[in-house]
Amino acid sequence: MPVTAIPLATMSARTSRAVLGVRRMCLVLVCVAAALSLGAAAWGYWGNTGGGGSAAATGTLNAPSTVLASAPINSSTVAVNWSGATLATGQTASGYYVTRIRNSDGAPFPACGTSPSVPTPSLSCNDLGVTDGIYHYTVTALFGSWTAVSPPGNSVTVVNDSSLPSINVTSISPAPNGNGYNNTSPVTVNLSASGGAGILSITYTIDSGSPVTVLGATAAVSVSGDAIHTVTYYAKDLLQRVSQTGSVFVRIDRVAPAAPSAPVLAAASDSGSSSSDRITNVTTPTFSGTAEDGATVTLYDGATPVGSGTSAGGAYTIVSSTLTGAAHTMTAKATDPAGNVGAASAGTAVTIDTAAPASPPAPVLTAASDSGSSPTDRITNVTTPTFTGTAESGATVTLYNGTTVVGTAVAAGGAYSVTSTALNTGVKPMTVKATDAAGNTGPASASTSITIDITAPAKPGTPVLTAASDSGRSATDKITKVTTPTVTGSTTAGYLVTLYEGPSTALVQLGSTTAVTTAYSITSTTLTSAVHSITTRNTDVAGNLGPLSTAISVTVDTVAPAAPSVPKANAASDTGKSSTDGITKITKPVITGTNESKAIVTLFDGATQIGAVTTTTTTSSITSSTLAEGNHTLTATSTDIAGNLGPASAAGTLTIDTIAPTTSASTPTLTAASDSGVSSTDRITKTTTPVFTGTAGPGDTVTLFDGATITGTPVTASGGAYTATTATLTNGSHTITAIATDVAGNAAPTAPATTVTIDTVVPTVTINQATGQADPTPTSPINFTAAFSEPVAGFTSASVTYTGTALATTSTISGTGPSYNVAATGMTKTGTVIPAIAAAKVTDIAGNFSAAATFTDNTVTYSDTTAPLAPTAPFLAAASDTGSSSTDGITKVTTPTFTGTAETGSTVRLFDGVTQVGSVVAATGSYSIASSTLTNGTHTITATATDPTGNAGPASTGTTVTIDTIAPTVTLNQAAGQADPTTTSPINFTATFSEPVTGFSTGITYTGTALASTSAISGAGATYNVAASGMTKTGTVIPSLAASAAQDIAGNLSAAATYTDRTVTYTDNTAPTVVITSFAPDASQTATATGTAGFGPGDSTTVTVVFCTVNVFPCAAGNTRATLTPTINATTGGWSTTSVTLGTIPTLYAKATQTDLTGNIGNSPVAGPIAVP
Repeated sequence: MPVTAIPLATMSARTSRAVLGVRRMCLVLVCVAAALSLGAAAWGYWGNTGGGGSAAATGTLNAPSTVLASAPINSSTVAVNWSGATLATGQTASGYYVTRIRNSDGAPFPACGTSPSVPTPSLSCNDLGVTDGIYHYTVTALFGSWTAVSPPGNSVTVVNDSSLPSINVTSISPAPNGNGYNNTSPVTVNLSASGGAGILSITYTIDSGSPVTVLGATAAVSVSGDAIHTVTYYAKDLLQRVSQTGSVFVRIDRVAPAAPSAPVLAAASDSGSSSSDRITNVTTPTFSGTAEDGATVTLYDGATPVGSGTSAGGAYTIVSSTLTGAAHTMTAKATDPAGNVGAASAGTAVTIDTAAPASPPAPVLTAASDSGSSPTDRITNVTTPTFTGTAESGATVTLYNGTTVVGTAVAAGGAYSVTSTALNTGVKPMTVKATDAAGNTGPASASTSITIDITAPAKPGTPVLTAASDSGRSATDKITKVTTPTVTGSTTAGYLVTLYEGPSTALVQLGSTTAVTTAYSITSTTLTSAVHSITTRNTDVAGNLGPLSTAISVTVDTVAPAAPSVPKANAASDTGKSSTDGITKITKPVITGTNESKAIVTLFDGATQIGAVTTTTTTSSITSSTLAEGNHTLTATSTDIAGNLGPASAAGTLTIDTIAPTTSASTPTLTAASDSGVSSTDRITKTTTPVFTGTAGPGDTVTLFDGATITGTPVTASGGAYTATTATLTNGSHTITAIATDVAGNAAPTAPATTVTIDTVVPTVTINQATGQADPTPTSPINFTAAFSEPVAGFTSASVTYTGTALATTSTISGTGPSYNVAATGMTKTGTVIPAIAAAKVTDIAGNFSAAATFTDNTVTYSDTTAPLAPTAPFLAAASDTGSSSTDGITKVTTPTFTGTAETGSTVRLFDGVTQVGSVVAATGSYSIASSTLTNGTHTITATATDPTGNAGPASTGTTVTIDTIAPTVTLNQAAGQADPTTTSPINFTATFSEPVTGFSTGITYTGTALASTSAISGAGATYNVAASGMTKTGTVIPSLAASAAQDIAGNLSAAATYTDRTVTYTDNTAPTVVITSFAPDASQTATATGTAGFGPGDSTTVTVVFCTVNVFPCAAGNTRATLTPTINATTGGWSTTSVTLGTIPTLYAKATQTDLTGNIGNSPVAGPIAVP
C-alpha cells in the first residue's frame, strides 16, 4: 500500500507523534545491526493496518510499527523487540508470532519458538541458535481471525568470533522516562568499547549526518532537537578490525500536546428524558473525547481530578469518580509519553440531580375523548383517550392504567396532554407519575375512573314512509312527489337515531332525533327527484354507532310524465288493406301507444274521455267506447305513479267505415308456372304454394280461401287485377275462392271457386330379373323388368346404371306406362350384372321425380369364355433407354420400364425369357411396367394378357434389350512421339478408353509449373488426342482427367483416368515481342514513346523504356536521360510513357525491353534519333 515516506531527520516532534502512533510504548532498545536505516521506506510501513485473514481493514488492527533486533558478538542469540499493536478501539493484540528472514535469499524461518498457532503475548523474545549470517525480522499481530504484519526490521549480523572488538551503550543522560522519551535537550549517549587487540577508536553517526570518530575506548555522543534520533556506532581495534555496528533510538519531545476536545457525557450516563441535555441522576458518569494518540487524559471537575485514561487511536473514555448533586464543569488535560502536559480542554456543564418531583393532580379526560351524549360523564368508546393535567415543568409524565404504562408526554410549561395506548372495555383507574429531566420519578397522582364502552347498539327497526308522505295512487309504494317526507320506526329510548340516504360507504345525513320512547319520527331534509336508499342508525350514550337499519327505497318524483305517443288503433282494430292507415270498420277499436311506465293513460276523442287504463309497462292498450261512422281526433294523457299529470299527446286521426264494396273478385285461375307436370292446364301440380290470378275492384284487397280457410297473404288488386299465392296446401283436392275487401275491410260478394289437385307423392319403382331370364347365362343381352308405382315419363337407357363384376355398360329400354323391359349388354368378363335406377330419373303426371329403385332379385351371373388378344410387343421407354440413343435398346437402367397396349382390364405380365419380371392391369387399354432388376447382358422381353375372368391370351412378340452398367475406364499419358522435354506447343497426350465413348470434349485440368491452360481434344471411339497449350513459362505440364468426362453407349459415365507417364517438361525460350511505334518531340521541349508488347499470361505487365542521348545500349549512366516503366494494356498490349524533358540535348534515342515469367527478354529496335526542336 503506497504511503508518504517521512525522513527521520526532518520530522518535527509534533509530526513524529502523528506518524509513529503507538511508538511511545516502546522501550529504549539498543539495536546492533549492519544496516539499520529507518529512513523513508521504513517510515512508510508505519501507517499500515491489518485485518481479518492476512490483512485487516483500515482502522481495525494496527500492525506493530517498530521491530528492533540485536546480537552480541560471539553469540547465536538475537534479541528481538517490537512495539505493541492495538485496535482502533484501544484494545491490544492478543498475541504475536516472529519470522526471521535471511537477507541473502529471502528465506523465512520461524523465530523465538513462535508460530501462528503458538503466539507470544510479550513484546520481546530471544531467537536462539541462529547460524552466522545477516537477517531481519517481521512480527505479525493477532486478534481473533485478524492479522497485521509489521514492516521489516533492521538487519542484524550474527557472528561467533571472540577475537572481534565489542561496543555497548553504557548510559543515556538524562535517563529516558518509562516510555523511552526525554523532554529536555541535549541528551548524551555514553559509549564504551572493549576486547579485540585493544581499542583504537569509536565511530558514531547521528541520524543521516556525517560519521564522527573519537580515539579511545569511550565516547560521549550529544544529541539535541525534538525528534526521534538514531545513533549508530562501531569500534575499531588496533588491528583495524571492526566490531558489529550497533544503534540506539533517542527520543526527544519537549512540545506539550494540544488540549483535548471538551468531554462529552456518554448517552448511557445522560439519564432522563434526553440523552444529550447533560442533566442526569448518574453520579459516576462516563465522558469521552479526543486527544493526542497515546496521551494520558485526566478528567477534572473544576480543579479537582476525578478520573484518567489513555487516548487510544486518538480517543479516550473516562468514568468519573462520584459527583455530588449539583452543577459541575468538566474539563480534560493531556499528558504525552514524554511527560509534557497540555492545556485544559473547553468545559462541559453537567448537572447531577437525584431529587424526585412532586405528585401531579389526577388526570382529566378531554372532552374530545369523552364520546357519546355527554363530554363529561367519562363514558366513552374512544379506546385511546387523551388526558390532560399539570406537573413539574419539563417533567416526563407517565400515564398508568392501574399499574400498566399506557402513555407518556412532557409537561411543557407545567401542563401535559397524553394519549393512552389502546384500552380494553370496562372501568379503568387512570393515574400519572412525573419523571424529571434527570430521570427521577415522583409518586403517583390521585386516580381518575373512566368507562370504555365499544359495544355497538342494535340496529333500529326498518324505517317506514308515512302514508301522508307517500303521494300518488298508492300510499304504500314509497313513490311520492313529497320532497321532505317523514319516516318513522322503532328504537331504544335514549338512543340518538340518525336518518341517512345513500350507500354505507357514502352516507348523507337527512335528519336525527333522540328517542324519548321506543319509537322515533324524523322528517327528512329536502330530497331531489330520484330513487333514495333510506336507512337509520342508533348511537348509544357512549357514542357507539350501531349498524344501519334495513334500507327502504323511496322514490321522489316531482317531474310530470312526458306526453304519451300519438294514439293509434292496433293492427287487429285497423281493418282492411292496411293495419296502420287508421281506417277501420271496427266501432270499438283498441287504441295503443307508448307512455311512462306504470302511468294512468286516459284516452280522449276530442274533449270526450273514451277510455283509460293503468299501465305496468311503457305501452298502453285501451278499448274505446263506441265510435260513430266518420273521422275522429284522438289524444291521450299520462298521470305517473307519484300523481304527476303530464301534457296531452299529439292528436291521432281514426276513420270508422262500415260500408261494404259492390264489385266481387273473379274466380281464381291457376298460373301455368304453378301447374307442374305433363300439362300446364290440368290443375294437377306438385307446387304446394300455387299462384292464382284474377280481377277485382281497383284498390280492393283480395284474399284467397281454401274452402273456408284463408290461405296465403292478401294482395291489392292494382288496376283491377290481382296475383295471389296460397299458403302451403296439402296433397289432395282443394276448392279455392277469392274475396275482395275495401280499405276498411268490408267484404264484397264471393265469386265461384276453382278446384286444384296437389300431388307431391314420389313415384316408386322396382327392378328385377325379367320373367324367363336364364341365370347364369353366357348370352347377351340380359333382361330385367322395371315396374313403377304409377305411369311415368322420361325413362331412358341413361336412367339405368350397372354394378357387378361383369362390367355391363349399356341398356336398351322398351315398354310404356308403369312397366318397362331393360336389356343389359357390354359385359367384358365373367361376373355379375346388377342394374340400378337412381332417384329423380323419371317424373309422374304432376312432375314428381321418382325414388331410387328397390329390388328383390336384380342380380344375374354372366359367363365369359373368350381369351384376350396378345398385347403389343413391349417397348423400352425412352426414359429407360439411356446412353447416346433413346431407341437402341441399350441401357444402364437395370429396372427399365416397358409400355404397350392390351385388352382393357386385362392383367399384363412381363417376361424375360420365361421369367416373369413385372405385371400391371391395363386399365385403359395400355400398360406400363417397370421390370424387376435385370442383369448385365442381352434380354428378350415379351408380354401376355389375362382378362378378369382368367382367360389367358398368347404372348406378344419379343423385344431385345441390352443391360450395361459397367463404367468405361481411361488412361491418360504422353502421346507416342511427343518430345520430352519440348519447346513446342501444343504438347500431345493420348486418352485411351476401355470402350467407345461419346461426349469427351472437356474435363481436362492441368497442374505443373508451366501453367498450361487450354486443351484441344480430337478423336473418336475409344482413342482421343489431348493437345495442351497456353504454357506461360518453362516448367512441367501434367494433365488430369476427372470422372464423368465421357459416357459409353449405355450412358455409363467414365471413371477418373489413371496414368503411367503423363508429365512433359516444357521449355519456354521465346522472348516477348516489344515494338516502339511512335517516338517524337513536341513544342513543349518534351518527348513521349508509345508501342506494343506481349500481354499474355506469362508476360510482365510493364515494359522498361530507356531514353539515351547516344545510340549505344545499354546506355551509360551519363547518357541516360530517363528510364520509365509504363504499364501494358492487358487487352491490346499497348503502352505509352510519360513525357521526358529534352532540355538542351541535340538528339535522343529510345529502346524498350520486356521480360516474361521464364526470364526471356524481348528488345525493341532502337527508335530515333529525334532532334530537339
